[in-house]
Amino acid sequence: MDVLRIFESNYPETLKTCIVINAPAVFQVMYKLIKSMVSTHTISKIRVFGAKQDEWKAAILENIEPDQIPTKYGGSNTTCFFYRMSYGFEVFPKYETFPEEDLKAVVVLPGQKYKVDVPDVTQGSQLSWNFLTEDHNIEFSVRTRENEVVEPCRADSHKFTQKGEIYCEKSGTYTLIFDNTFSKYTAKKLKYIVAKRNPKKCIE
Repeated sequence: MDVLRIFESNYPETLKTCIVINAPAVFQVMYKLIKSMVSTHTISKIRVFGAKQDEWKAAILENIEPDQIPTKYGGSNTTCFFYRMSYGFEVFPKYETFPEEDLKAVVVLPGQKYKVDVPDVTQGSQLSWNFLTEDHNIEFSVRTRENEVVEPCRADSHKFTQKGEIYCEKSGTYTLIFDNTFSKYTAKKLKYIVAKRNPKKCIE
């Protein structure tokens, strides 16, 4: 409550929108108590959602472009976690968009994974990708033989073309994995492209 009072007294117009997601029932009870102690103007900027993903994903997309939202929150940025807040709010991750006619088309069968190996990657190389699906989502990850580079995440690739890039800290083979094992009956029509480049330095 002290923080809210300071905020309202000194920075009343700093907040554009506050979206709380996956709020448990106990939080929503507490929030009802707090609402009576905060101005109507501030309360109008706060939206609280439970576990219904379709609802809070839509609310986030009302305020932020898909490219700036991590895939797990309904956006199209598969590697948004590489963004560092220390870069400043004026710097946002924007990844390359490839012409759709350059994408390769495949079908990932129910209960199957489709893997794309990128061999002979040298330390400091940059991998960039786009992918999309028709009608349904798919899980995506990137790994080397030793570990996961991009953690598995269910992507709404049927809504937005998913984009990402990584700077490779180690040499070797990198594998993009499109995982449809969570689906028992539905095949996924997938289009993808991955490009390998050699930038000046790798990620710190």
